[in-house]
Amino acid sequence: MSKIISVLLLSVLMVGCGSLNSGQAPQGNTAAAETKPAVKFNVGDTVVAKWAQTSFYEGKVENVTDAKVKVKWLDGSSPTEVDISDVFTLPKAGVKPDAKAGDIVLAKTGTGSYWNGVEISSVDGDVYSVKSDSGQTTNVAAEKIITIPAAVAANFKQKASANDFTKEAHEKKPVIPAGFKAKEGDQVLAQWSKNSWWQGKVQKISGTKATVAWEDGSKPSEAELQSVLPMPGKDGPMPKENQFVLAKPESGTKWVYARVSAVTGNKIEVKLADGKSRSLAANEFVILN
Repeated sequence: MSKIISVLLLSVLMVGCGSLNSGQAPQGNTAAAETKPAVKFNVGDTVVAKWAQTSFYEGKVENVTDAKVKVKWLDGSSPTEVDISDVFTLPKAGVKPDAKAGDIVLAKTGTGSYWNGVEISSVDGDVYSVKSDSGQTTNVAAEKIITIPAAVAANFKQKASANDFTKEAHEKKPVIPAGFKAKEGDQVLAQWSKNSWWQGKVQKISGTKATVAWEDGSKPSEAELQSVLPMPGKDGPMPKENQFVLAKPESGTKWVYARVSAVTGNKIEVKLADGKSRSLAANEFVILN
C-alpha cells in the first residue's frame, strides 16, 4: 500500500511541475527561447545560398532535410547540398529589410544570379548605397537586400580585411642584401610570378636572368635576378612592428605575406592575411620595404 501511495504522490508532483513549466522556457535556456524559428523551404523555391566560402548564388530547392538544402543552381552548375543556415529566401517586393548603415548584407548588384557580400554605406528611402570588399559603391533597391546572421557577416568582414592586407603587402618589395649576386647552385627564394615567391635552386645564370629549379617539382623557369634572393640566415636584420615580411610556410615551398605584430630578440610574431598568428625565427622571414 505504501508503494502505491508513493507512486500516486510522484505522479501528482510530475503533473504539477509540467503545469508550472508549460508556456515558458526552462531556466538556463533563454537563448534558445529567443532564437527565431527556422525558415521553412519548399521544393521548387528560389533561394540564395552559399556555393563556396563567401560566394552566394540563386538556385532552386531540390530537397530539404533538417540540416541541409539541396540546391540546383540557376547558372547551370551541378546541384549541391548547403547547410540550412547558409540558405536565404528571396526578398519580397515592397518589404524593406531590417538593415541600416554599417550592416553587412547580401545584395544583388548585377544582373546574374550572384549575390555580393557588401556593407551598407547609407539608406535613402528604398535605395541602399552599398560598398563591396573591393571598394566599389553601388545603389540597389530594398528588394535586392538580404539581411544575414552575424556569423555570415563576420566571414565577409574577414574577406574584406584580407583583401586590404594583401593589397598593401603587394606594394612592398623584398630587401636584397647588399653585395648579393646569385650563382649556380645557390638555394634561393625567387619570384615565380607576380607576388608569388617560392624556394628553388639556381641552375643557370644568363644575363639579367636566372633559371630556377623549383623545389615543389615545377618545371624550371627564368626569374629576373632582381627578384632572386638568398635564403635568410640566423643573423639577419630584424624588422620593425607593422612592417611586412615574406614568411616561410609551415608546409610547402611557397612563402606568404605577413605583417609583424611584435619583435622579441631574434624572433618575431606575425599575422597572416587570414588573421592567424605565427612565431618566426630570423631565418624564416624576408623583410619587405
